[in-house]
Amino acid sequence: MEEAEAKQKKIEEEAAASARRQAENKLEEEGKKLLSLEDSLNKAKTEQHAKEKLADSLLTQAVHKLKKAVQTGDVTDITVAQTLLETAQLKRTKESETAKATNEIQKHVDKCKSTLLEHFARKPKKD
Repeated sequence: MEEAEAKQKKIEEEAAASARRQAENKLEEEGKKLLSLEDSLNKAKTEQHAKEKLADSLLTQAVHKLKKAVQTGDVTDITVAQTLLETAQLKRTKESETAKATNEIQKHVDKCKSTLLEHFARKPKKD
């Protein structure tokens, strides 16, 4: 009888150890995915910042060119400046939308980090 109980206990311990290893492997995979996502996010933010800076520069140049064209009264320069201004504004709007999408991804990354950290905090210590 004791031998059967010992075998049953050993089977249960092995099953628990196997489940623990699977959970640890899953967490490790999730951690790797999270790091990869965070790396892509950082690259996207850097690229987005550069594009925003470019759009701001275009906008500033367009305003300056438009002011100068209006002062001289050159219709062709006014048209060119207006087109440049509209293009810069569209580019800035597009970058604003990209920033919103990037912020949503950042929220997702932060949530995943929080979940992983909570899981590690709850993880029972090994004897």
